[in-house]
Amino acid sequence: MKGFTKILVLLFAIQILSVDLFAQSKIDQSKDELKEGNRTKRERRAGDISYSDSDSDSDNFFEDLIVQAMMYVTYYSLVGNYNYEDHLYNDLAPYPLYNGISGNYDATLTDDPKLMRLDLENKILLSPSSVYGNHLKAKFRPFRFLYLQTDYYQLWERNGVPNGYSHLSLFDFNLGYDRLRFERFNLGWTLGGKYVGNDVKKGGLSIGVNAEVFLGKHFSLSSAMRWGWINSNDVNEFEAQLNYHVKNYYFTAGYEHLKIATPTYNFMAIGFGIYF
Repeated sequence: MKGFTKILVLLFAIQILSVDLFAQSKIDQSKDELKEGNRTKRERRAGDISYSDSDSDSDNFFEDLIVQAMMYVTYYSLVGNYNYEDHLYNDLAPYPLYNGISGNYDATLTDDPKLMRLDLENKILLSPSSVYGNHLKAKFRPFRFLYLQTDYYQLWERNGVPNGYSHLSLFDFNLGYDRLRFERFNLGWTLGGKYVGNDVKKGGLSIGVNAEVFLGKHFSLSSAMRWGWINSNDVNEFEAQLNYHVKNYYFTAGYEHLKIATPTYNFMAIGFGIYF
């Protein structure tokens, strides 16, 4: 009987160890899918591509006309009309709410306009699960309407190996443009690329939109969404946060959601930022 009990205890211990050692973490799953790619998606897309040489000249004429009209509409939708939209000439503010009213842009700036600005932000990412991380963001504004933005995510997850962690590094490199530049509200888009480091070492394209509304005094609300594709897998990011501004720095608290291949990650984000 004692021998049978020992065997049961041994089998139970082996089962626990096997679950801890071989259960794949979410981060490891994301990395494996990014490395392998989604072959089914690639094959489907390749099979959907077809061409036809039977188009008539009249069809080509109307197709060209439609394409030119779409390009015209798209240009003014994404860039704006500087002949009729006065807000596009608003100056870059030294920092948001420096006068208690203006946000990132100022329509009544009487002093010399701000020629360039550097915005830095760092947030700690927390969740009830075993995954946590950090999000560092740098936004360099060499002009009042164009900017360069870099986002660096570092994620960690406790895996089944004793004292072991899985980790993932995600980078975003984007060119940004603020399409709407009002004093209390701005909205724009970003275009660039993504890159996952570690043992993945693969990159892809990225597009996004972002907005910020300034409530006056010390508060603002901001949100951003970025969609990307690496090796036929989705790599998406969403963030929404409340900011409390004090002179040229601020504190922030909000929510962040990441989708890296199939796994998704949800975080509470707290941090601070500063404007130079």
